[in-house]
Amino acid sequence: MSKAFTLEERLRKRAYEFRRCAENSRVVENALSEQIERFHNNSPHNVYAVRLALDHRDSAASDYKTADDLEEAANILEGRTPSPSALMEALRAAKGYMLNALIDLKTGTKKQTTINTLEGGIARIDAVLEGK
Repeated sequence: MSKAFTLEERLRKRAYEFRRCAENSRVVENALSEQIERFHNNSPHNVYAVRLALDHRDSAASDYKTADDLEEAANILEGRTPSPSALMEALRAAKGYMLNALIDLKTGTKKQTTINTLEGGIARIDAVLEGK
């Protein structure tokens, strides 16, 4: 009986596979670099080889991006990286704290009150970044 893999493990496996495909595409692109150089120098070149090299270059870039996205998703699911919505909520809260601190400064509130307000905003962001 085979082991049931978690979603995070499956995402990391797919990320690994996409990276392998990207690395393979880079190898093909590099193997055809002479034809690309000829193309750029307006020298005789193999049009098919140039198209193949460019296709592999684009595929590599796309595959690396997909692998990065899969890794990021796995990290979010594992709680290693804050979710985008949690970050946005913390930023909105921190902005509120900063606006309050600005009001404190403009109205001449005690220095300690302004410091406390700023520290509250910083604590909200720290909590999200540290996964609390």
